[in-house]
Amino acid sequence: MVVKFGKNLFFLSAYSGLTTMTKLSIGEIFEDKEYKKDFINAMNETFELSKCYGIIFIQNPVEKWLKKIKKMPYDMTSSMFIDYKRNKKLELNWLSGFVLREGKKFKVNCKTHEKIIKKITFK
Repeated sequence: MVVKFGKNLFFLSAYSGLTTMTKLSIGEIFEDKEYKKDFINAMNETFELSKCYGIIFIQNPVEKWLKKIKKMPYDMTSSMFIDYKRNKKLELNWLSGFVLREGKKFKVNCKTHEKIIKKITFK
């Protein structure tokens, strides 16, 4: 099986999931202590999973993304949230779904991604 663990999966799975789950922008998420914690936890879960594939990063990808997020527009939201509002098919299965499935396979705790999936699919 070929696994695509691109450098953007850390951000995209958390970003798409949290903006859709909360219906908030990136700026609003990072103003809220709990949502910010969920966002960081989701990226850390993906980072832990990447280690199961032997992927080595020169720089911690979570720290790198947190620096980038500080420079993003406050009102930025994900295409998945826009699709959600339009009742279109979501990338949830390929983002948080992938992390959760692979996490179970490798016994990596992915509770945040599980929470994202449950809250989006049961709304």
